[in-house]
Amino acid sequence: MILASRDARWSSIASIGVTAGLTLFLYLTGFFVVFTPLPLAFQFTRRSPWSAVVSFFLSASALFLFYRLPHSPLLFLPFAALHSHLEPLQIMGLSLIYFFYYSCIGFAIGVASRLMASLEKSFFAILLATLLIPGILLTIVAQGVGIHLLDEMRGIFQWLMNQMAQFQEESKVGSDEIAYLKQYGPMVVSQILSIMPALWINLSLVIISLNILFLRRLSPLPKPFSHWTSFPLWRLVEGWVWLPISVGTLFFLNEYLMQNAYLEAVLLNILLVLAMVYFFQGLSIVFFYFRRVSPMLRLLAYLVMILFLQVIGIVIAIVGIFDFWFDFRKAKKIV
Repeated sequence: MILASRDARWSSIASIGVTAGLTLFLYLTGFFVVFTPLPLAFQFTRRSPWSAVVSFFLSASALFLFYRLPHSPLLFLPFAALHSHLEPLQIMGLSLIYFFYYSCIGFAIGVASRLMASLEKSFFAILLATLLIPGILLTIVAQGVGIHLLDEMRGIFQWLMNQMAQFQEESKVGSDEIAYLKQYGPMVVSQILSIMPALWINLSLVIISLNILFLRRLSPLPKPFSHWTSFPLWRLVEGWVWLPISVGTLFFLNEYLMQNAYLEAVLLNILLVLAMVYFFQGLSIVFFYFRRVSPMLRLLAYLVMILFLQVIGIVIAIVGIFDFWFDFRKAKKIV
């Protein structure tokens, strides 16, 4: 009995260490950073919330020590490319908050998996926690160190635009692109900042979706969110169809009549978020019909979708909207 208890304790300690190591490793990889929440969510759902919390603090402490090393190789650390624009302390603060953002997604997924709510309500709760908690922390930290977030973000984007123009000049190619960046750089930066809320929300939706997908694939039975409708059969309720119609109508009325810049920015952000939602519905239709295709052709089709996502993504979102009228899967009869 004592031996079994000791083995369980060592197994728990090893699990916490592996989770902390994987979380930190995924965050530092750059390319696989979107899967940073996955180890924490897995630990939360398969072990316990407290073990996930301990893993988070271990990985966050290790990340803090990386930035505090006197001769640390900052080039591989997140936000290190901004070293010529930001102070080392600011870079460390941004990186820790960015890491906390991913960790919040992992914990929010773990909590939502125990609430047994619908897919839409679960995603809304995860998204709300993901945006609010790190956003409040970022605001508090920025005020504490005397940083104006909007001005700082504008400066970072403008610095990136200048770096791109300088790179084009040094490579002696793309003179038209250089002239465009120099002439319209500030305007492009302002447009990016105006749609930043929608970009943040859409990025969060993609990260949440990927982590839940892999969490369900990797978890043994009983799998998290097993009460959800299968994704190829998932469909928004009918009321959602009026959102793009009403918001789009207001957008064009404002564009041609009122011409209020603030209202335009708000409506544009809402439309971009709705486009992502309908993209997911269109993607569920694609998955529904791809179930009948051989794995090789399915993989090839997914690769083509990724390569031409800018065009195909718009088509998929349009299919998702028109599914309310045409019911491409006959989901009303199936469900």
